[in-house]
Amino acid sequence: MGRESDDETTRLVIKRLVFIACWYVTSGVTLFGNKHILNQLRTNPSTLATFQMISTALLGCAKIYLPRICPSEPDKLPVTASNASSDEERLPSIPTPTF
Repeated sequence: MGRESDDETTRLVIKRLVFIACWYVTSGVTLFGNKHILNQLRTNPSTLATFQMISTALLGCAKIYLPRICPSEPDKLPVTASNASSDEERLPSIPTPTF
């Protein structure tokens, strides 16, 4: 039983290291890509920033809402107030600000 736990821990560490390495690579590509776009193509920095913010917002929405629309595993839907089976599983409600 201890061996399975060690194997699982090793797999998780390797998985995290791969994701961190991918993040560094994509960050470097983005950094040098932006430098090229601004210097060689003479693009307006505001245009570049606007495009990056719009694409970030769209990808963020896809990350949040797409798994709920077409989940790959229906049993692993996020627990919400509508599909929770008990009070412990219900998400806390966000208080409404009063002005």
